[in-house]
Parts: sequence; C-alpha cells; structure tokens
Amino acid sequence: MEVKSKKGVVDQILLWMTLLVAFVGMFFLIVDYSAISRIKSNMDQMTQYAARMIALNKDHTDIASSMNSMKVNYFADITADDINCIEIAGGNEYQVVLTLTSTYTQSNILNFANTIESKIATFNETSAKSINCTLNLTEK
Repeated sequence: MEVKSKKGVVDQILLWMTLLVAFVGMFFLIVDYSAISRIKSNMDQMTQYAARMIALNKDHTDIASSMNSMKVNYFADITADDINCIEIAGGNEYQVVLTLTSTYTQSNILNFANTIESKIATFNETSAKSINCTLNLTEK
C-alpha cells in the first residue's frame, strides 16, 4: 500500500512541475509580446508625426527634437542627420513616404526576426514631388 502512494506523490510532483514550467513560459511569452507591441506602437506614432511634419516642410532638427520627446527609452537619441529624405522630381504624386526601421534583440521566448518596421504615406502639402524618407532607430 505504501509503494502505491509514493508513486502517486511522484506523479503529482511531476504534474505540478510541468504546470509551473508552462505558466512561467507563458509569462515570458506575454512579456516579450507586450514589449514588442509597445515598441511597434511607439514607432507607428513617431512615423505618423514625422511624415506629417516632413509634408509641411518643417526643419529636420525640429522633427528630431520632437521625436526624441515621443520615443520610448529603448531607442537612442535621434538627430537631424538620421532622417534621410530623397525628393523625386517629376510626376504629380504629392506624397511623403516615411519608413522607420529598428531591431529588437531582447526577445527571450519568441522566435522573432529582430526587425520592426513602420511605414506610412501622407499627402505632400508643399509640392507635387514625391519624398521618400528613411530613419533607422538604434537601440540604446
């Protein structure tokens, strides 16, 4: 009789250890996903703002300064030289396309490609040209 109860105790310990490992794994999965979601949301917000300011022909120094106040602490400071814009003459496209890219290297559980991208197109209010801009955000 005593032998059967010891086997049951071992089974219970294995069951609880399996459940504990599963819950800890889910916890880290949720933490990873929420961190990536927060960074993506912040990048979308900065992309919308910067594209609008470029469309209004604002100075890149002012745009970089405002973006520095918007960014999360994960990113390094942005300078005016980081915003690279190319004006494409000809055509009547009236658009500004801004692409922000970043890498995320702190993923613990998720099999993640490390690249986060945010891209937006907005109406160019100052000229008929198409302006393509890129900004690569770096980790602190």
